[in-house]
Amino acid sequence: MKSFLIAALMIVSLASCKKIKENIQEKQVLNFITNGQWRVTKLTQGSLDYTGDFSGYQFQFKTNEVVDAIKNAVVQKSGAWHPDAVNYTITSAFPADALYPLPLLNGTWKIVDGGDNFVVATKTENGESHELRLEKI
Repeated sequence: MKSFLIAALMIVSLASCKKIKENIQEKQVLNFITNGQWRVTKLTQGSLDYTGDFSGYQFQFKTNEVVDAIKNAVVQKSGAWHPDAVNYTITSAFPADALYPLPLLNGTWKIVDGGDNFVVATKTENGESHELRLEKI
């Protein structure tokens, strides 16, 4: 019985450590994303390149999971975003009335590369692969 209790305590302790590690990862990711503004330096869908359509846009991700699309120093539209540090994804959703090209950013993006000032993410939608690169300004 005593060994069962020790094993149970160890399992609970390991689960708690894992949760603490996940919380630290999420805070680090949140700080990285919300510290500064971003611009789209690449957006492709299959063989189509939409990068130029984002010329002049900047994006400010906020800690309350709101993202502002800014152009000419004016917020054009706000959307929602959600980071998942455990699965290395970011989900973004601009509302249905958002002007083109903002809806091209909607969906769940898998982070495949990153550094101090950039992130590369991909998603597959209807069998078509998309690639997004964001750089800090």
